Amino acid sequence: MKLLPPKYLTAYRKANKVDLRSNLLALDAAKLPRNFVELATVEGAVSSSQIEGSKVSLGTYTKAMLVSGGAPRQRDLREIYDLVQAYKLAQRRKLTAANLLEAHGTLAHTLLSGTNDRGAYRTKGIRVGNFWETVYVGPDPTQVPSLMEQLMAEVGELNTRALSSTEVFYYAALLHLRLVQVHPFADGNGRTARILEKWFLATHLGRNGWKVRSEMYYRLNLPNYYATLKMGRTWGEVDLAKSIPFLVQLPMALAMPLHSGMVESATT
Repeated sequence: MKLLPPKYLTAYRKANKVDLRSNLLALDAAKLPRNFVELATVEGAVSSSQIEGSKVSLGTYTKAMLVSGGAPRQRDLREIYDLVQAYKLAQRRKLTAANLLEAHGTLAHTLLSGTNDRGAYRTKGIRVGNFWETVYVGPDPTQVPSLMEQLMAEVGELNTRALSSTEVFYYAALLHLRLVQVHPFADGNGRTARILEKWFLATHLGRNGWKVRSEMYYRLNLPNYYATLKMGRTWGEVDLAKSIPFLVQLPMALAMPLHSGMVESATT
């Protein structure tokens, strides 16, 4: 397990303050609308898009969908629509490398329109940052296919195991982190990583995995989300010993209340 090492599990257990077992039991027992996964999917897609700078609110998106009755024309709305479709694809499929590429192609339909980059690994170098500052430089594009093959092989190995709840949350968040660090796509890496995290959760927890409000938690705690992603300025400098503050955020998302506010926002 070179890309998803278990060596930080002990530190993770000590740092995690959320009782995963009791929160998962509460999620099982919660009286939720029959379409809660659908509502959570839309909330997740809107929140994930907001993390990337979208100004579209949950209420604005749901009202637009009621009016359009299908794929909206406005670009910012269409990008969220594409992302919702990618989540739905993941909810129907097994977590495999081929299906992950298809999910990226779906979410990037508008985001990377007019390019050959949808559902394909990048062929150019990539840097994360702005005009003034480079925050991170991903691995050389020639490394990406082999890194992703290794990553998804390790996912496949984990998916054959009966993991504890602690291991499920540890590896789901670590998978999110590692995809962001490999940065395999021309665009849509963060959106894909957040789908992948929940896809792994759902593989081991069933549909409850799709109910965890991880995207909303990250959006509400955005400065910490971005700060804890920083573990080195380049792929070669990444120090996973610094990953624990990032990894423990996912259990915090599980502990978020499943209150009616999400339902109300999506239906008003």
